[in-house]
Amino acid sequence: MQETYMRDKSKKKRKVEQEDEVMESRLMDSINNVANAIQEGNKILERVYHQEYTGEEIYKQLEPMCLEPNEIPDAMMFLAENQAKARLLFSCPFEIRMGMLKKMMGGGGLHTHPQLGHCGPNVDMCIASWFKKARLRRKALEAAAGSLQEVEA
Repeated sequence: MQETYMRDKSKKKRKVEQEDEVMESRLMDSINNVANAIQEGNKILERVYHQEYTGEEIYKQLEPMCLEPNEIPDAMMFLAENQAKARLLFSCPFEIRMGMLKKMMGGGGLHTHPQLGHCGPNVDMCIASWFKKARLRRKALEAAAGSLQEVEA
């Protein structure tokens, strides 16, 4: 009788220990899930509400826009100083980014640029002409480079 009682008591103890381990494991998993969810939520909030672009991030976004090398520093400084405008620019479709950047940097009224000089009230036309010339120069250089590669081959 005593032996049966001890066996039953031992079985109950093991069962309780196993249940405790399962419960502890579930509790730890739940706590980890909550912690991960909080971390993910914080990341989302940070990106949505407080996105601050670094110089490197701004450069990476400007690079595919085919700006001339001497245009990039002005655009980078402008966007770094105007983070809200940087967020707007980088969230709009790529096809309209160049136009948006020109409007943002032009502001309105008079515009002075080292290469353009004093543009007067036609700042949009002035900037558009400057960017158009810059794109044409880049295309000409790319075509020349392609021709040179064909000659070498």
